[in-house]
Amino acid sequence: MNQAVAASVVGGVIGGMAINPLLAAPALAAAGIYGFSQFQQQLLQAERTGDPLQAQAYLQQAFGELEQVKRSLEPQLDRVLREAYKWHCTAQLAIKREQEDLAKAALLKKYPLKQEALKLQAQLDEINALESQLQRLRQQLAVNSGN
Repeated sequence: MNQAVAASVVGGVIGGMAINPLLAAPALAAAGIYGFSQFQQQLLQAERTGDPLQAQAYLQQAFGELEQVKRSLEPQLDRVLREAYKWHCTAQLAIKREQEDLAKAALLKKYPLKQEALKLQAQLDEINALESQLQRLRQQLAVNSGN
């Protein structure tokens, strides 16, 4: 497999996610269907004409990088959800105590956290979808190489 294909596998599909997990969704969106389709064609071509073991190694590297990003995003999402829940509980308690100003302030703290949680969840969903596509590609490579 040549360097251009290797760069496509690691750089084109994974994008900038390994460098900065917060860029995961924009990187995946930028890669888009065309980027993944191009990656798939290049990987299958490399598998047919080159070293199928090397193609599998690059595919495994892509899985590893996706898993690394996932391990980075999951604790962030957990932290944000816990913080949002804390402000939610504060708002509920303030309402029970008829402290409307405190309830409003707590809800104002909660809202951006919920928005951040939605973004993080969307990133994780995109990573999971890409992992599924890579898994199908792995199966296709196994069939093509007769494994």
